[in-house]
Amino acid sequence: MAGTTDAGPDGRSRHPGDAAAQARAAFEIVGRALEEGGFSLADVVRTRMFVVDIAASSAAIGRVHGEVFGAIRPAATMVEVPALIDPSLLVEIEAEARRSRGPTRPGQRRLGDPQLSSAGDEHDRRDDPQEQALSPRDEGKADEHRDPLEPDVE
Repeated sequence: MAGTTDAGPDGRSRHPGDAAAQARAAFEIVGRALEEGGFSLADVVRTRMFVVDIAASSAAIGRVHGEVFGAIRPAATMVEVPALIDPSLLVEIEAEARRSRGPTRPGQRRLGDPQLSSAGDEHDRRDDPQEQALSPRDEGKADEHRDPLEPDVE
């Protein structure tokens, strides 16, 4: 989810001077947008918070982040920026969400799916010259299979 602020229709903060209230409002907007897309806050894996005055606001914004996410604990980054699009805005929040399980499209596989270690993976390794061993009939052709970075020793 792209940068989200508490800006109203006029582009100005609905909570001027209150970084915690701005963060809370931005997280509410993030939550609604996630739900509209079929996600929830539990699917959030990373947040980025862009803060105008990190020294003055980080503790308050961090508390709000903790209230919103609780045990979910997504990776979180807070970065100080010189300014946001309007001087009344003190914080802008991005969130990244991923479904951990759920339906897949036909032909799509998930990491950890037993199908990922299929015969196709074995075929790929057989085609890799680094994975091939010399067969008895190729023993006389060892130089053709040597590592080109290996020094010549005679």
